[in-house]
Amino acid sequence: MGPVTGEYRRLHDNLRRLFRPRHVAVVGGARVANVLATLRASWYDGQVWPVSTKVAEIHGYRAFPDFESLPEAPDATFIGIPAEPTVEVVRTLARLGAGGAIAYASGFAEAGATALQEALVAAAGDVAIVGPNCFGLVNSATGASLWPIHVQTPRIERGVAILAQSGNFSINVEMARRGVPVVYNVSVGNQARLAMEDFIEVLAGDPAIAAIGLYIEGLRDIPRFAGIASAARARGVPIVALKIGSSELGARMTVSHTSSLAGADEMYDALFRRAGVARVTTVPAFLETLKAMVAFGDRPCRRVAVFSCSGGDSGMAADCADRAGLVLPEPGRAVRERLRAVLPGFAHASNPQDYSNALWGAEAPLTEVFAAGLSADVDVGVLVIDSPTEPVTPDIAATIRALAEATKMSGKPAVVVPVLPENISASTRSLLDLRGLTALQGLDDAFQALAAAAAVCDAGWDPGPPIGRAPRLREGVPVVLDEAAAKAMLSKAGVPVPAGGVADLHSVAGVAERLAVPVAVKACDAACTHKSELGAVVLNCSGGVAARAAADEILARLAGSTAGLQVGRFLVEAMVPKPVVELLVGVKRDPQFGLSLVVGAGGVEVELRRDTAVVLLPADDAQIEAALRRCRVARLLDGYRGAPRADWAAAIAAIRAVAEFAIAAGDRLVELDVNPLMVRPEGLGAYAADALIRWVP
Repeated sequence: MGPVTGEYRRLHDNLRRLFRPRHVAVVGGARVANVLATLRASWYDGQVWPVSTKVAEIHGYRAFPDFESLPEAPDATFIGIPAEPTVEVVRTLARLGAGGAIAYASGFAEAGATALQEALVAAAGDVAIVGPNCFGLVNSATGASLWPIHVQTPRIERGVAILAQSGNFSINVEMARRGVPVVYNVSVGNQARLAMEDFIEVLAGDPAIAAIGLYIEGLRDIPRFAGIASAARARGVPIVALKIGSSELGARMTVSHTSSLAGADEMYDALFRRAGVARVTTVPAFLETLKAMVAFGDRPCRRVAVFSCSGGDSGMAADCADRAGLVLPEPGRAVRERLRAVLPGFAHASNPQDYSNALWGAEAPLTEVFAAGLSADVDVGVLVIDSPTEPVTPDIAATIRALAEATKMSGKPAVVVPVLPENISASTRSLLDLRGLTALQGLDDAFQALAAAAAVCDAGWDPGPPIGRAPRLREGVPVVLDEAAAKAMLSKAGVPVPAGGVADLHSVAGVAERLAVPVAVKACDAACTHKSELGAVVLNCSGGVAARAAADEILARLAGSTAGLQVGRFLVEAMVPKPVVELLVGVKRDPQFGLSLVVGAGGVEVELRRDTAVVLLPADDAQIEAALRRCRVARLLDGYRGAPRADWAAAIAAIRAVAEFAIAAGDRLVELDVNPLMVRPEGLGAYAADALIRWVP
């Protein structure tokens, strides 16, 4: 959650002053006129103090020659001057005890002037500086918008806060015609003094904020973000993130399967899932998901009742819901009977419910149709209807009133969705607002929004243990351990491995005879990281003679390969009986995310299948099982098409042991692979058939 220090408390108190200011100061050139015009047009009723040495009045507001001349230290300040004098203004504000300030200027760290940005932070003290290199703040809670483009916003009592690491994105949000109730729109800029986590922590406690939207290019403090976002979700303030970019953070590791399967984007997915943050991939889905979160709060919304007067719209809605992973439950017997009593004879009771044009605009029967559908085993309702005309037609108005009444009768929320996002008029939106309903615009975007909201609002979210900070990698040159050494370490940590031993060419037969079961013979050399591709493994050797022949065969293959490897040691192991499934279990180190666990389908075709999930460490059994169940291979673990159910408990225990080994290895581990982890039928265990460890010795 961040340091619980006096400094953070004072900083956050000052950020609250910025959001709810009693007085506002502005200083700068041409941009100031727009800020003042916005304050006057946005019904801000606090005091406004322009600071200027050139004029006595700006836009009807009395100007002051300097900040020392102000009646008191301002709660909020817009600083619209160049970078270097911005530092001096901030120093003055800190000395006076000001609240927060928008540092509009560019030319700081984003332009390579890191020393100047450090000077700004040092000058700020407890002042809550937004930016620098930011566009400002649109404030629809109090009208105290510090925004250098003239905007006029309505008063919004409750809605969303949007935090963007892009000024242009913030501008685009202001221009959007999606009806998102944006209480605060903040361009966070360089985050020199205030990180995104600070904004989240403060806004999650603001009673005007029902949900928070994040436009993210990158995060700096992963554990702190996870803790603060999880706390916001636990308080009933869901978060939706639009994360752009998927470049690798840090050097790409190519020795193991794990490193090729878990890039930065997969890490962000794991982070958001752990923190209870809904991730979306498009701007429309971002805005519609925020609206859905305001409409539904943090209540479940995966089971949906759909209503339409058109068979075509119903079919499209069903397809959209299916693509989004939502559930459209069929109405039960009691609901069907209730629907049949009011539907025309040719209409069928179903979900989606096509109530047909026969009931078009008939408020009383539509109220009963909607109430009956919402009384089923569903979470929310969706009325598909397009209304682009001005003013709203009487028939559509009656339908909206019917839906609003049905939500009261059922106690369940509902939204209105036009097929095309632009097919909703201003008068329709006004009527929806009056009736306490929300419009989600566009079928696909609406159902994707519902799915994103359901991903974090449905029951079952579990943040697990707090994400820790991985210790810095120890200095030294990382080395790859051979399979025998890697397995010995993992076995000591509690990971089951097959019985076996290391032998030279002359003792291979003796080890095989001693095991007295069919064995696998493998080249035991750190250079053989992918033995199957090199032909460095022979399976199912019965007896010493077969084992010696296998060793000779491996030597011949390696000598004839392009790798040209020469090995003198072999690992002879008892064959594991045929497993139900082969899993991959890996650990990867990332300079930003620390240690992460990768689990999923294993075997030699692991990169082709790409059926894996990432979990940030530390993780408990619940996180491990949830990750496996996100993979298709979970169906095999559960017993696919008559196959025996796999030993889930043994698999999870082995994976947990790998994770605990990785955490204990701390500053030494670079990456780790167990592939495959061979999982036998229930009660028969799981065994690491191959292992790779890369670490600093």
